[in-house]
Amino acid sequence: MRILGLVGSQRRDGNSYLILKDALKGFSVESEIVQLADMRINWCNGCGLCRDTLKCVMEDDVIAMFNKVQNTDAVIFSIPRYLPIPS
Repeated sequence: MRILGLVGSQRRDGNSYLILKDALKGFSVESEIVQLADMRINWCNGCGLCRDTLKCVMEDDVIAMFNKVQNTDAVIFSIPRYLPIPS
């Protein structure tokens, strides 16, 4: 089994990362942590081409991240909560 951890904080190695890192220690399986702050992610331009091809025309790190998600058995998200509203 393989687990992918995605950290949605803009702070590298911040609290969201530390919590996820500690949580993954409890599993005796292969795991990987990806910090979205380390990735180059462009804004969607709304072209709509992904509806037909299921691929984005933007050249950024999202495709690599999607490939990682597709090749894993489970994904755990660690997202900071700055305000008392859902993230």
